[in-house]
Amino acid sequence: MSKLFIKNRDNLRILVNIDLPVELHVDLNPHPAKAKGLAFIMPSLGSRHGRQEFVAMSDVLTHYGYIAISFDPTHSFGKSDGDYADATFTTYASDLEDVIEWASKNLPQYTEPFILVGHSLGAMSTVYYAERFPEKVKALAPLATVISGKLSLDARGPEEVEKWKALGYQEQKRSNGDIKILKWSHMEDRLKYDMLMNASKINMPLLMLAGEFDKSTPPNHEQLLFDAVATPVGDKEFHIIKNADHDIGRVDILPVVKEIFEKWLSKLN
Repeated sequence: MSKLFIKNRDNLRILVNIDLPVELHVDLNPHPAKAKGLAFIMPSLGSRHGRQEFVAMSDVLTHYGYIAISFDPTHSFGKSDGDYADATFTTYASDLEDVIEWASKNLPQYTEPFILVGHSLGAMSTVYYAERFPEKVKALAPLATVISGKLSLDARGPEEVEKWKALGYQEQKRSNGDIKILKWSHMEDRLKYDMLMNASKINMPLLMLAGEFDKSTPPNHEQLLFDAVATPVGDKEFHIIKNADHDIGRVDILPVVKEIFEKWLSKLN
């Protein structure tokens, strides 16, 4: 494991974490041929690379010989710069691009195509990247992904939306009791994006999943993208996790998610 800070296009620091396959050296300079490739892991809104679900994904990837690069997005709750109140899909998607660009210029082991893994808004960022640069993406795993701004707005109750819009911000309580706010401009930005518009650009192996009781990214939303992509039927999977909500890191859900991810990844090797 190696951690370092890089700068994004807005001159904000991003904490990047690099996990190597166990058989490789830890000095970030192994022989490139020993690694099967790269994988980038994108956390969800307000999340960080060290959460248990992203550590689990990294463990699976390194087990199968991939170098796993995860990071704390800016304007999140990790160690990168920025204020959560200013988080948008645009900033998240840009951070993913900037991390990949940094790796292409500075990581000796950089190779294309690579694997993209993400959760929620981070998953949407990976889909957005894959739609624009399909030739760079070996396989795509958007887990409980946001499909579009409109659908994510529709998933919220009208009272919540009106209150958020009227106040100009929304209060969110974290598990440690802290109160964080997210500006209404976040949703205004999100409404500019729709992953269904260019879904036909997705033609690589695909893994999607949704929680049975997920209100943020419900299964019927996920199904729309799954049906719209150009990935051949035999190369795409969609799993609905029983009794699950949006939290794929939940202690009773993560083992199921990890098993699905591992089986899917094993087919790529």
